[in-house]
Amino acid sequence: MKKLISVITPAYNEESNIDELARRLGLVFDAEDGYDWEGIVVENGSFDSSYERLVQLNQRDPRFKVVQLARNFRMDGGITAGLESATGDAVVIMASDLQDPPELIHQFLRKWEEGYDLVYQIVTERRGTGPIRMGASPRTSATSDWQIAGSMRACAACASVTGSSVGFSPGPGFARRGSSIRASRAKAASQARTRLAC
Repeated sequence: MKKLISVITPAYNEESNIDELARRLGLVFDAEDGYDWEGIVVENGSFDSSYERLVQLNQRDPRFKVVQLARNFRMDGGITAGLESATGDAVVIMASDLQDPPELIHQFLRKWEEGYDLVYQIVTERRGTGPIRMGASPRTSATSDWQIAGSMRACAACASVTGSSVGFSPGPGFARRGSSIRASRAKAASQARTRLAC
């Protein structure tokens, strides 16, 4: 029986990225014959037509599940709501704006197959970003360099489950589902009114 990978991606005003996100995730998992997958897109109180487009995506491809939050609970609340809905053997957490390439999931899976409990991405350089991110990052300039790292055990510095989210160092993360992830219960998830399209 194939293992199930849950891809969790919070979405806020992402109507223009939804189809491309779905296309690229589909291509990634088309190349991963050994895995089944589900995409859990957490619609995080968008003002655009993100939710309507996500419902249409779910109707076309039921592997995509949609969780709609009552308001914007920021990235951490979206991740937590996604974790509550995930059914996979492992989860991949990524932003829906495609700044972090879904194609890196292949490398995450290879590390997981090597026995790592947690795999995370570190952005070593990001080019072509706006002034807010440039101010936050000392190294900015039209491409990004990515480094994939693994941890055999979750540690406070790189993999702790903190009050409302799984800690990761910027970009998508990957973790085996287990008691530490399931134990995370954030206020955002418990207070959110959610609708699940499946």
